[in-house]
Amino acid sequence: MSLRALLVACLLITGLARAAGQTTTFDIATFVPPGGWDRVEKNGVLLFQTSGQTSGQTSGQTSGQTSGQASGGQASAGQQSYAQIYLFPSRPSSAPAAENFRAEWARLVAQPFATGAQPDVQARETPDGFTALSGGVNVTQRGLPVTAFLLTVTGFGRVMSVAVNASGPAYTVDIRSFIASLRFVAPRGARAVVVSPGPGPAPDPAAPAGRADPARRLEHT
Repeated sequence: MSLRALLVACLLITGLARAAGQTTTFDIATFVPPGGWDRVEKNGVLLFQTSGQTSGQTSGQTSGQTSGQASGGQASAGQQSYAQIYLFPSRPSSAPAAENFRAEWARLVAQPFATGAQPDVQARETPDGFTALSGGVNVTQRGLPVTAFLLTVTGFGRVMSVAVNASGPAYTVDIRSFIASLRFVAPRGARAVVVSPGPGPAPDPAAPAGRADPARRLEHT
């Protein structure tokens, strides 16, 4: 899956971009769920997931590559592929947006996938007053090139994270549509807390391949 495609989708978080479908609310997020995906809610975390078989080469990249770098990962025809979208509940935070992103990256990407790779981080302000930071890297999981992508939003004294894992390009359209449909709404009675985005994560040239089962993350949340 193309990291660039996901980063572009994050730029479409306007609260107006809506795919055809019924809007759902989870915590401070509203969105249109990906059609035909399984929904699982456990330990306060909402997961949408789907799986299938690869038809040949995927667009995955070697572990540690960031958006814009050449791809080199391949998956054999008939090999299992999957995609997951995790929505984690918001929590109180007065930290800068970049600090929240670093903490969530360590918790939701670096640790589960055992990777030291750092993403190229994109930042934007949403019309609803949140600061959204997003980025992703490519890792290898069970021989499959997997894109691990994270979006965090900070504002009104809270932070919320959305994590995406996908192997192969077949799920790109669904994931982009989901991200573009996202809107974040301040809790009732909340006041805007002015925090700076802060400096982004420093790039790390070391990018070891990680092997972790993302499906286990619900058990450790």
